[in-house]
Amino acid sequence: MTRATARQLAAMDLYANLMEEAKARLVSIQTVVNERKFPAQIIREFAYLQLRMLCELIALGCLVAHGDIKATQTKKLREEHKAGKIVAALETLHPNFYPQPYAQTVVPGGFQLAPLQKSFLTKRELMILHGRCGDYLHRGSLDRLLSSSVAPAKQRGFSDIVTWTKDVDNLLSFHALALFDEDIRFVCMLRNADDGGRVQVLFIERQHEPPKSPRSSHG
Repeated sequence: MTRATARQLAAMDLYANLMEEAKARLVSIQTVVNERKFPAQIIREFAYLQLRMLCELIALGCLVAHGDIKATQTKKLREEHKAGKIVAALETLHPNFYPQPYAQTVVPGGFQLAPLQKSFLTKRELMILHGRCGDYLHRGSLDRLLSSSVAPAKQRGFSDIVTWTKDVDNLLSFHALALFDEDIRFVCMLRNADDGGRVQVLFIERQHEPPKSPRSSHG
C-alpha cells in the first residue's frame, strides 16, 4: 500500500465527510417518498432539492480527491459551487476523474468486485439531473402552472425520483476514483457493515484485480 501524504490524508477525511452527508440525503429522499406524509408537490420538491445537493456533493468530492492537480487549487475553482462547472473543469484536467462504481459479490474469504456497467449515475446523467432539478425548484410562470405537463395528476408518482435516487446510490455504494497519477486511487464504501455502516475510504495503489473490501476506518 502506498503511503499517503498529509494533504491526501486530509482529502480522504474530507471526502469521507462528504459521503456521510450524501448517505444522509439519500436516506431522507427514501424516507419522504416511502412515508408520503406530505402533499405530492412538496415531496417532489424536497426530493429534487436533495438530488441537486447530491450532484453537488459528487462534484465537490471529485474536486477534493483531485487536490493533487495543481490547477484544482486555483481560487476560481475552489470557490465554484455549481456542479456542472466543476465537472467541466475537471474533465479538461483529468478525463478519468469521475467515480467508477463496483458491484460486490460475497465469495469465500471476502468479496469479489466487478465494475458496474449500467444502472448508476454516469457523468453525463449527473449533468442532466442537475439541470432537471432546477425545473422542479421554482414555481415558474402562470403558463407553466396551467400547462398539462405540470398538472397535479401528473405529479402523483415518484418513479423518476426513485430511479434517480437508486442510480446515485449505485454510483456511491462502492466506488473508486483514479487520481491524476492513475496508479493511485481513493476507494470508498458508503456503508461498511463491519463498522456500523460508516463510510470507509482507503488510499491504495492500483491493482490488476479489483480492490478488496476496505476494513479499516478512514479516521
